[in-house]
This record gives sequence, structure tokens and C-alpha cells, in this order.
Amino acid sequence: FIIDDDVLGAMCMNRRGEIFTTEDLDLANKFATYAETALKYAQSRQKLQREVVKRVRVEKALNNTKHEQAIILDSVKELILHLDTSLRIEWVNKAAVESVPFTKQDIIGKHCYTIWHLRHEPCHDCPVKKAIDTGMQHETEITTPDGRVWDIKGYPVLDKSGEVSSVVEITHEITIQRQRDRQQEAIIQLST
Repeated sequence: FIIDDDVLGAMCMNRRGEIFTTEDLDLANKFATYAETALKYAQSRQKLQREVVKRVRVEKALNNTKHEQAIILDSVKELILHLDTSLRIEWVNKAAVESVPFTKQDIIGKHCYTIWHLRHEPCHDCPVKKAIDTGMQHETEITTPDGRVWDIKGYPVLDKSGEVSSVVEITHEITIQRQRDRQQEAIIQLST
């Protein structure tokens, strides 16, 4: 049997001196065709099984990597968000979830400005929007309606062609630092 230019087997027929009839040869050809088909099927099945095993390994490794990344990013105290170019939240770390009275499921898919700033449109001077528009990192301070002060940085995520495909926001609360700054300014003004 020859499959894809490889000899996979042979069939031997012997009638002990008698000549094979046309029916005998036709039957032998049919058997050879069935055997060839069965061997091709077995080879295809083995190849498919190897590919499935390989894919399962790759998916497991990818899931382990995603899990490790989530653990690492959840250990960071800064708020980390991954947003699409419409400022819809695709992923948030634990600190981001804990900074608002919503669950992670409530946050995903919403616009960042509706969750943290209680707005219906992007914030004025938003560094994340600027990162999307310019393809460069931007940073600013924003005070939210609850009086907290945030240092917000926007980092564009570029695709293979260099276009902004999404953005990462890293936010750090600096309310106490700004209160101390104001207290020091007040002390300095009083002493002059």
C-alpha cells in the first residue's frame, strides 16, 4: 500500500499454482482500496489527536499565564484598568474594584468615566483619552466627585501596525499627599 509516496504495507496472495480470476483481482483491488482508506483514516486520526493534545497544552499554559498575571496585577495597590478605544473597561485589577461600590462584573463593559467620575462623557483633560488620540503616554491629576484626588496615567497599547488598539490606565490615589501639601502651604503662609 502506498500512501503519499510512502510504502505502508504489502498484500501477498497465493493460490498454489492456480491462476487468479478477474473476480479475484477485483476483490483484491477492493480490499487494497479499503485498507488504504483505513490507513489514511488512522494516520489522520493520529495527527489530529497529536494536534488536540498540543492545543490543550498551549491553552493550559496560556490560562496559567493569565492566572499568574491576574495574581500579580491584583497584588498592586494602584488601580489598573485595560480599556478599549471607546473607554469601555475590559479588565480591572482588585484595587480598582475595591475603590468603588461595584463588583467586577458591574464594572466590565462600562465607561471608566461613568464608574469613577459619575459622568456621561470623558473627563476634561483625560490622560487616557489623550493616550488614545496621540499614541503616547499622558498623565494628570483629577479630583472625583467624592473629593478624592487621583494621579492618572494613560498608556496606549499598540497593535502590530503601530495603531492604538486599547489603553492601560494606572491610577494612584494622592488625596492624603495633596492634603499635606495644602497644610504645608498654609503653615508657610502663616509664618510669612
